[in-house]
Amino acid sequence: MSTTVTYPETGVRLHWHPALLADIPILSADECLTTLRTLENLRPYWEQRHPVVPFYTLGATNYYDIFNAPGTPYYDKARRLNSLLQEHFGWLYQRISDRLGAAFDVPTGHANRLALPGFNIILAHPKLDTMRTLTVIEWSQKREEAEYFSLPVHVDTPQYVVDWSEFQHVDLVHPLSFTLTLSVPQKGCGLQIWELFDEDTLGLDETAIAAKLASSKTWIRPYSVGVMTVHTGRYYHTAAPVRSSRQDDTRITLQGHVALADGKAILYW
Repeated sequence: MSTTVTYPETGVRLHWHPALLADIPILSADECLTTLRTLENLRPYWEQRHPVVPFYTLGATNYYDIFNAPGTPYYDKARRLNSLLQEHFGWLYQRISDRLGAAFDVPTGHANRLALPGFNIILAHPKLDTMRTLTVIEWSQKREEAEYFSLPVHVDTPQYVVDWSEFQHVDLVHPLSFTLTLSVPQKGCGLQIWELFDEDTLGLDETAIAAKLASSKTWIRPYSVGVMTVHTGRYYHTAAPVRSSRQDDTRITLQGHVALADGKAILYW
């Protein structure tokens, strides 16, 4: 059910499809190292998202700062952190915008109130070897438990929860999500994908969705340093298990989403 497309350097455009999965080269190895050094310098702004595992974000993110977040701190964080991110990574956002715009033949932009794409940072820790994969509701209830580290199997729906009021026309049914990989653990990392789409689980409760996931084929799309993996977010997916074999292992990515609004592809997180 999946369609894999590799970004063509010849300039051939990609076409949106619910099963789209594409790789777009963004950064050289040296540029990744430069980005990582800048990110390390900004460590005081990292926010730890687990009580034990060194899992951090830099930037406001809808799935922590809107979903089940008391007071919805997303917009305050976006206002505070967007200028910092733009100051230090403006060149990178421009590169991503240019490549996405060329790949899909659409102008790109950002939103005033929404968070810029931000960073997921996972450092080595023994609990990563026993990482659990949960449904979204289970994860929202247990994500701060110290006993284990967990990530949700989900479809991407941030376009339904962020504030689009500054735009007149927003396309909510043709989303994109992207992950730009900056560093990988020695044993690798990637995106785990189930051959199950959002439309296959309409109206089902968590128990029924879990049963469908258990009976669906799953596979892992490996990440490559400097390459941005783009997909629609409409099939169930999660971060592939992270196996930490060395103390200096890191899994660092730049994450974002895209929605078409007023004729532009708006990048946000």
